[in-house]
Amino acid sequence: MNNIPHKHLYFKSAIIIFFAFIAVFLVYTPVKADDTATPLPIDITLSTNGKVSNITDGSYYTELNFKSGDTITISSASDIYGLYIIWNKDVSEWNLEYNGTTIKCGTNGFLHEYVPIQNGTGSCTINILNDASICSIYAYSSGSLPADVQQWKAPCNGNTDILVLSTHADDEILFLGGVLATYGGNENLNVQVAYMCDFFITESYREHEKLDGLWEAGITHYPVKGSFKDIGSRSLSLAMSQYSYDDVLSYVTTCLRRFKPLVCVTQDLDGEYGHGGHMLYAKAVSEALDISNDASYYPESVAQYGTWDVSKAYFHLYQENAIKLDLQTPLANMGNRTAIQVAQDAYDKHVSQHKWDFAITDKGFVTTGSASYSCSDFGLYKTSVGADTGNDMLENIITYEEQERLAKEAEEASIKAEEASIEAESQKDAHSDRHIKITKTKIITIIILIIVFILAAFLSYKYYVLVQSRKRRNARKKKASEKKESR
Repeated sequence: MNNIPHKHLYFKSAIIIFFAFIAVFLVYTPVKADDTATPLPIDITLSTNGKVSNITDGSYYTELNFKSGDTITISSASDIYGLYIIWNKDVSEWNLEYNGTTIKCGTNGFLHEYVPIQNGTGSCTINILNDASICSIYAYSSGSLPADVQQWKAPCNGNTDILVLSTHADDEILFLGGVLATYGGNENLNVQVAYMCDFFITESYREHEKLDGLWEAGITHYPVKGSFKDIGSRSLSLAMSQYSYDDVLSYVTTCLRRFKPLVCVTQDLDGEYGHGGHMLYAKAVSEALDISNDASYYPESVAQYGTWDVSKAYFHLYQENAIKLDLQTPLANMGNRTAIQVAQDAYDKHVSQHKWDFAITDKGFVTTGSASYSCSDFGLYKTSVGADTGNDMLENIITYEEQERLAKEAEEASIKAEEASIEAESQKDAHSDRHIKITKTKIITIIILIIVFILAAFLSYKYYVLVQSRKRRNARKKKASEKKESR
């Protein structure tokens, strides 16, 4: 009975030690951010070169300009886990400092740029390396970002499933929006958009609107643009006099070689409602399709990207080999909206263009009081993989992802075949070794039997000789004995 108190003492001590260990573990184990929570925009204070300022009004029409060497310090009472910067013009490299770390940003030139901040920080500093202009800066807490925060991927160089060539920012939605929503947004294929015009030359806010529209349509690869001004034109001949057609053709040819699309989609050769710029860009696409695989044309882009031959090309409203896209079926990956509804929502992002009477209806793009220019109607302008039998632009096409999957399967099958061959060879070698071992055993056995036979024969012979010797000896003894008795 005297041992019982000691047992209770040991038990209580064990419990105290256990809970002390748990307490220490909780204190010294870092708390992870809740990645399932939706981060909230954080109230921040901006200090630019020592002066407090505010560029969080969300407007594309206001900006602050900075010189090389300027700094922007961002501080908050809550930890910042990400910065979302809306630049006002083409972006070059800049540095971000936080928690004693410096990271290089702006390398992709994204006008709308999200930068994650690992582990969070209460304060960070933007170092401007080249002259820059910023419309807005937002900071976010930890968790999964809201859908409208754009996290762009680099342009899909060399592995583009569909290249969409649009003259202006909004044409890609009005005329080609069904293609973007269906193949880019819903099917998550590599869809790349290449614009002819650069709106930093005329209306910079439209560069922002086009990014917002593309993101709404489900496009995640950052678009590219030419260096051509948006000029109003009512005929192809006028547009040919307003632009350097050779420069436009060179740009389109370079895009084909750079992105190596399986399918190209562009605007109406007749310019939809007769816009000369649309006509010129569509004409350049039609000619580039013929020369992009010819190294004698624009050798500079050949040296950089090689040549390329597009498998299929579609033009908006083209009458031959016509197809009609299904834009009325709800798209599971686009919130069960139809492609028309997605295009409508995307066009809502082009706020500056709502002054015109453009709209997207169930019949496609229309202007008030005029004919419909349906964004579901296309024609197969070029094919090297056969004619269409349905209304799918990817008919007879193996996408880059599918090519990669098939190549991986083929490689795995090849590896398995090689392993099976090695295994078969190994078994063959093992069988051969066993056969050799069996053969050696047989030979040794035969040799042993021969030796035993020879020994047996030798011993038998010796025994025979011995017996005969004894017989002769006995016979001599008997004969001698008989001779002796006869005396």
